[in-house]
Amino acid sequence: MTLHDPFLMARLGLAVSESLAPLEGGGHVVLITSATPFADESVAELLAQELASKLDGDVALVDLREQAPAGARNNAGGMAALMTGSEIKAGEAKADAGGVFRLFAGKAARADMLFQAAALSTALSALRTRFQLTVIAGPALQECGALVQQSDKVLLVIDARATSPRVVRRAMAQARVEGTDIDGAILANAQENLPSWLAAA
Repeated sequence: MTLHDPFLMARLGLAVSESLAPLEGGGHVVLITSATPFADESVAELLAQELASKLDGDVALVDLREQAPAGARNNAGGMAALMTGSEIKAGEAKADAGGVFRLFAGKAARADMLFQAAALSTALSALRTRFQLTVIAGPALQECGALVQQSDKVLLVIDARATSPRVVRRAMAQARVEGTDIDGAILANAQENLPSWLAAA
């Protein structure tokens, strides 16, 4: 799928919602990541909005690329606090006009926190308990650590202007991720025609 497609989010939202089997006692987690930093642009944001309009339950967007909104008193704990066993408080995640609940990495977030598998599982459990679906705007694939294995679906955003097959392969090798760990790819900054290497894939 490409961001040039005007119906991308509608199609992607439908595909995601239909492909996630019901879970007992919790919601799903969808990770949006990329082979290079900041290549995912607004994919996670738009997908969360699309799913919030389609699903009956609450949808959260967790932006792990930002510690906390500037000047915000709420949400300071964020994902980092959830990893220590904190609960999601009523005032910590509030729905915006589109019905999306927002959380961030947290002021105590560290670069290596996603490699702490047990603590990450604790945080995701809290999110699964509170929300029907959580969309995570993750860092580059190499920095996602255990988040790749613990998410229910992983979507890789590829920047058509700056990402070659070698860059994608290197990112996957550094992250120790197999092709089967990635559920789908979204092409950002695409022109009318797909790059030949991706069109042939």
